[in-house]
Amino acid sequence: MTTNFDQIVDRSGTGAIKYIRRKALFGREDVIPLWVADMEFRSPEPVIEALHQRSNHGVFGYTLPGDDYFETIREWQASHHNWEVDREWMSFVPGVVPTIGLALEIFSEPGKDILVHAPVYTPFFDVPQKLDRQVVFSNLKLEKGKYHMDLDDLRTKLKENIDVFILSNPHNPGGRVWSKDELKELASIAAENNVLVISDEIHADLVLNDYRHIPFATVSEEAAMNSITLISPTKTFNIAGLSAATAIVPNSEIREKLNHRMHALHLFRGNIMAYEAARAAYQHGEAWRKELISYLEENHRIVHAFFKENLPEIIPMEAEASFLVWIEFSQTGLPPEDVRERLICEAGLGLSPGKAFGPGGEYYQRMNIGIPRQLLLHALEKIKHAFNSLEVK
Repeated sequence: MTTNFDQIVDRSGTGAIKYIRRKALFGREDVIPLWVADMEFRSPEPVIEALHQRSNHGVFGYTLPGDDYFETIREWQASHHNWEVDREWMSFVPGVVPTIGLALEIFSEPGKDILVHAPVYTPFFDVPQKLDRQVVFSNLKLEKGKYHMDLDDLRTKLKENIDVFILSNPHNPGGRVWSKDELKELASIAAENNVLVISDEIHADLVLNDYRHIPFATVSEEAAMNSITLISPTKTFNIAGLSAATAIVPNSEIREKLNHRMHALHLFRGNIMAYEAARAAYQHGEAWRKELISYLEENHRIVHAFFKENLPEIIPMEAEASFLVWIEFSQTGLPPEDVRERLICEAGLGLSPGKAFGPGGEYYQRMNIGIPRQLLLHALEKIKHAFNSLEVK
């Protein structure tokens, strides 16, 4: 491995959200922040070098991404996900979550319902609610330690007052890589009921072990014609602060409506550095990405082995993608607020509380393990110290 993922990078003084928000969220400023989903690793050197080169140019006027930018994305989707994406399907967007909000304003009406899985990434229900949409949850089924779609529940609820379904693919926080059968059935039910699917695929390039990400739009023609897919290199290459994403929309009518609103709000033009970082990541970041995946796989293995050996009543879900671990604390016998208090006050750790991810998340905590191994082992020992006196109920 040529990349030193064990390097501890000091992020103090950089405005990193996970650090400057500690006091507000956890009541103290000395917790180790394992909540925000960005990693503690330096981005790939080709990305850093591309930013240096662009910075050295010295002129930072209005800039468009250019056809080569989209060609790079097209090649990446073809080589990594077996998806042949036409150039005209793609549009630069300033971020996944802002585009979800924009799409909701276009393709749903105030007072109408938005369907999401539960538990799920908080903005999936927070953004619709702030836009005066009603949120309906379809609870995921926990089977053999992993989440599965409740297709019968989806079939029932998608027949109701639903305009849009927002899909996390792969799933955040559970790390599930959805099967083709699940995605295909979802696509069929949504199309039957004229429900648009917005598929957030920001974790697609962080699939672990032998799992394979399946883009929603590839499972059927009706999936392609009834969806907006949102992709981004920001999670994979740790460039979230640069806000670069792409909307892929095969349906020309849906695409034209989205692009019209983007142009009306002048959101079609992004940050110069975002273009450079994304292009460099896709063109020259593959070797780094493979090393990252290997490092994350070992981090996941360490987490599972640690809890199994030391705290078997605390159960991490097996992640099929990403650097997030969804950890169940129900068997500790502690109420969620006591779990959180122990993590903060005794372990000195700041994790994401499960209740923030909606129904079904109450007895969970989400832990970011996209961190150097020394820090991970330290955090695990602190959890052990906080919970090893429990009498399991």
